[in-house]
Amino acid sequence: MIEINIIIPARKISNILIKIINILSKQSLRNFIITIVLDKKNYISDYKFPKNVKLIYLSGSKNMSIKRNYAARKIKSKYLAFLDSDAYPEDINWLKKGIRFLKKNEKKNVIICGGPDLSPKKENVDRKITGILDKSFLISGFRNYRKNKEKSKFVKQLASCNMFIKRSDYILFGGMKENLYTGEDADLCNRIINKNKKIFYHPSIVVIHLNRPFKSYLFQRIDRSHEAAKATKQFFLNFFLNKQKGSYNLRSFRYEFLVNPTLAIFLLIYVANIFLSRIDILVSSVPIILFFFIILFESFRINKEQNLIFNVFIKLSITVLLQSIANLYFLFLKDNFLKKKYFNLNDE
Repeated sequence: MIEINIIIPARKISNILIKIINILSKQSLRNFIITIVLDKKNYISDYKFPKNVKLIYLSGSKNMSIKRNYAARKIKSKYLAFLDSDAYPEDINWLKKGIRFLKKNEKKNVIICGGPDLSPKKENVDRKITGILDKSFLISGFRNYRKNKEKSKFVKQLASCNMFIKRSDYILFGGMKENLYTGEDADLCNRIINKNKKIFYHPSIVVIHLNRPFKSYLFQRIDRSHEAAKATKQFFLNFFLNKQKGSYNLRSFRYEFLVNPTLAIFLLIYVANIFLSRIDILVSSVPIILFFFIILFESFRINKEQNLIFNVFIKLSITVLLQSIANLYFLFLKDNFLKKKYFNLNDE
């Protein structure tokens, strides 16, 4: 029996995906298969796929959940390892460590095991900065351990670009929700937490994850703001109805989501005050000044290259402001207008 099925959902066969396959072929643990689930046939004539690579083509443009679930049901293996089509292991023992720590913590009710997804050492400045931004509490909240090497611990969420789980457990929990276009990994993790099971993070289980260009990154943050707004509405609905159904409840809700729209709310009040002249402009500007001081402090904290400080400061300011406005918008107005326009440029 195959021990591990490495599942990679993708739009098509890209150059980075070929690089990932080559890197995976050097893993020290050998009993594994790589299952790549694609939208449509897109052969690379000058590349010969290894024997342990299986290509699956689904008609139309299916989301990541459908692709992962299909591969998990199709290929029988003891364990599943999830990778993104723009992420690859840091070292040759990635599979061995992922399975070892999953087995080691099985008696502690651990269902998922994984680690951080870190930025490549060499990237252009635009992509390097988006990788830096992800390290900020203002962007990733209290789950920014996924972008850093921290001490091993039980956590509430791991990303699907670096995740190990028993195939039987994945099937038992229903896999990833196929009606979710994004946030499917968070939903799975929440359902596991809500069943009093655990997720284990270890800093040695590392993948390198390509960062997005800043423009694409902003689209991603708008989409994440939509997920945060949806989670907030579900949380309050469950709270007032005294129900604990769904993936966001008192146990799994990310309470930092409540902070997301506050900047946008203040800006609305601030603009209204300018026209109504209720409060002295200088006094009402104090929170804005404080906001930029926080951004400046955070820019120095997350960035080790001093020549990038100004760039990080500007882009962090833009990102925090945009995601706050988007979050407030999605709380009260239409659904995610980016839903099927949002995709990963690295997958092209």
